[in-house]
Amino acid sequence: MSALTSVDIREVVFVNEQAKHDYESIPAEVLQAADARTTAIQNHMRLPRNQRQSLKGKLADIDEVRILFDDNTYRVYYLTSFKAAIYILDAGIKKSPRGSEISKPQIERLVERKKVAVDHYLANERWFEARMSERLARRAAIEADDGTAAV
Repeated sequence: MSALTSVDIREVVFVNEQAKHDYESIPAEVLQAADARTTAIQNHMRLPRNQRQSLKGKLADIDEVRILFDDNTYRVYYLTSFKAAIYILDAGIKKSPRGSEISKPQIERLVERKKVAVDHYLANERWFEARMSERLARRAAIEADDGTAAV
């Protein structure tokens, strides 16, 4: 995930402290899988359909990533519509009323957090794009040094 020396294409931002706490509080094995999926999303890599789903309606531009572990399903919700950043909106164990349905309180939370993320990104878009340019330059330099191709 994001670090000052990162070569991942997009910055990862937690929409608020609660989202960060929830993400970091999932079991270690789930967190490792979530980190790998986050890195893939940062770098525009595809995940299998059973792991990542784009939501619709009020939740458009939010992706739900599912991680199965110990007879439970964990979910991480990302806002992925920006060029230079992705936002982690929420994370935790599935709490659906039926099947893969998202509960009404969860929908309301995601809609509110999406609004906060959009406002934050728009207020900081130039900074995010400058950071992305720095990352891409570091990536190109590394690839030039070792002869590897871009992700």
